[in-house]
Amino acid sequence: MKHQKQKSSGKNDKRKSKTQEMVGVIRITNEDVAFDVLSKALRGALPNDVQIKFEGWPLFKLSIYGDDFHGTVPTRIMPPILELQSEIHRVYLRAKYGDDNLRRLSDEERYALELVVEVNDGCTEFIAEIGKVFNEAIKNSNMTGEETALTLISIAVVIAGTYSWKLWLSHQEKLHDKKSTVQVSQEETKRLEIVTAALNKSKDASAAFEGISDFKTHLTKKLKPNDVIKVDGEDVISGSYAEEITKPPKQESETLRISGQFTITTITFPTSFGDAYKLYVRRVDDDMNLVVEASHENITDRQIEVISKAGFGVKVVDLEINAQKRDNVISKAKLYKISLGKNSTSD
Repeated sequence: MKHQKQKSSGKNDKRKSKTQEMVGVIRITNEDVAFDVLSKALRGALPNDVQIKFEGWPLFKLSIYGDDFHGTVPTRIMPPILELQSEIHRVYLRAKYGDDNLRRLSDEERYALELVVEVNDGCTEFIAEIGKVFNEAIKNSNMTGEETALTLISIAVVIAGTYSWKLWLSHQEKLHDKKSTVQVSQEETKRLEIVTAALNKSKDASAAFEGISDFKTHLTKKLKPNDVIKVDGEDVISGSYAEEITKPPKQESETLRISGQFTITTITFPTSFGDAYKLYVRRVDDDMNLVVEASHENITDRQIEVISKAGFGVKVVDLEINAQKRDNVISKAKLYKISLGKNSTSD
């Protein structure tokens, strides 16, 4: 993790609101452009061969104010920050390689992805130029223009914007029967709906949202009462309020069973003992994407055989999946049953 003393240049320029396009290239320069492109992707209005390029946006900047942040970083804060660092690594790997095996990262990539820490009087800031990371991932990615927009712009908003913090706060308040303190404008409400729709269409963005939500929970639990978190200059939560809404609730999410016919688009096999199989699947009826885990202890030889035969969209499979739903986003999907679909031969 890198350290520096200089101040950041401040907020990103939000003056431009229209998509900036040049012969097959869409340049994402600020949040307004990002949501314009994301809306087009959701409508299927982006050409598959269009190139997405991030310029100066997004910039992740999280500031923590408090008595313990006078030119220092308290050790109690470091575990969730390292968790965030790992999540940024996984976001990059999913975009570039289609899986999140951390062993793939080179030393150069780790350095480029490293969070920068600025320590100032009464405040510590954690900064990452996510746009540069995404541009590097796009170079070797097989994603279409629409997939790039749905995945990377959604993740950018989740990581760098206040939107995912507002989703997280609203969820935590509901869990603890608290009156909502989240204030959103009509435009923010519209954008929250766009983000939620995109998260449900992109398995990688959904996985990132889940990881970032866990980071928020762990980070806020480390705050002292007088500590305050700010994102993009806006107060997000104080330590005293965090204590009220991060206590373990009776039930944190809704458990559901998902079933239907799916194609398996990608398979990540275990690379070491105890690792799980990861199936990237798409439901035939509605194109819903999920990342489904199958633990090494529970998967049967017969299920492994079916996965091998149906992998990479070769055959349709009937799946039953146990999952959780939080903030209208499906996550933590676990394999329950799998068999070859009726229209697939067993060879």
